[in-house]
Amino acid sequence: MNSKGTKAVRRIGALALCGLSLAALTACDSVTDSVSDVGEQEQLAPMASAKLIGTTGPTRSGSEVILSAGDSEGRSAPILDFSWAQTSGPTVELVKRSQSTVSFTVPDADDGTSLGFQLTVTDSNGMASTAAVPTVTVVRARDPNQFLTYLSGVSGKFRVVAATNTAGAIASDVRFTIAVDTVVTYPDRNDVMREATVASEAVEGAWLAASGTGGPDRDAPENPRFSFDVPAFELDAINAQYQNAAPGSAERDLILDEWKIDQAEVNVVVTLTCLDACGDPADASRDNVLLIVANDTADTTIASEANSAAAVPTSIALPV
Repeated sequence: MNSKGTKAVRRIGALALCGLSLAALTACDSVTDSVSDVGEQEQLAPMASAKLIGTTGPTRSGSEVILSAGDSEGRSAPILDFSWAQTSGPTVELVKRSQSTVSFTVPDADDGTSLGFQLTVTDSNGMASTAAVPTVTVVRARDPNQFLTYLSGVSGKFRVVAATNTAGAIASDVRFTIAVDTVVTYPDRNDVMREATVASEAVEGAWLAASGTGGPDRDAPENPRFSFDVPAFELDAINAQYQNAAPGSAERDLILDEWKIDQAEVNVVVTLTCLDACGDPADASRDNVLLIVANDTADTTIASEANSAAAVPTSIALPV
């Protein structure tokens, strides 16, 4: 190659190098501009989001409820802290379950009592935001093991007395039975109201000709008396007979779900049935009388029913 050709090559190489240098400078300026743009972006506070798990609002006393902040989002920086505060209602203990969840037990409070909570989230830049939790409304759980209307304060037992309207002699012994049935009316899984007798107990007694009848006096020695346990209502008493039914069968629909237990109505039905002729058609004072007596120091009569028809049982239903 001659000297002219060599000079031309050198000149092209210099121009190329110059072009590369300009490109590099341009790229550097671009990076500098990009970094500058990032530094100028607005810092956004995190987004707080709180929800209930295990309920949609109305909740039975004694139930566990979980408060979750799992849907919260850090927008410019990661969330470092989740803080919960109670804003209304009887004070409950918030138990930490994970970084973003806590739980509490619904207290035994009046129906309709509201429990309010608030979530605060804070990100690594120190920016925070808050969100209210949907209100939890207390549904007070009834005690199914006590007569709430009639036998409040009775410790486990009640007494039944078989009496007559007036005292007097009788020609022969008069036998009878007293049955105690626990009857539950409840909504099944299709919200159809069902009735089930979950417990039964029966005893036999008699008014004796030798002593006559003691009249309506519950303490008269001539009047037979019987002691019964206050029945306990257990969910399994209804569901046990349906638990083994095939999935999807009609019998499975008869189950009482635990969350519907407060919609169930429980009655204890006490029935006196004469085995011999009861009452005297010519004398209404000989009507048989069924007395339900609280087994406490006051021995208060809490319910009574009279019946003069010999063939018709005398019955009292006590709401539990």
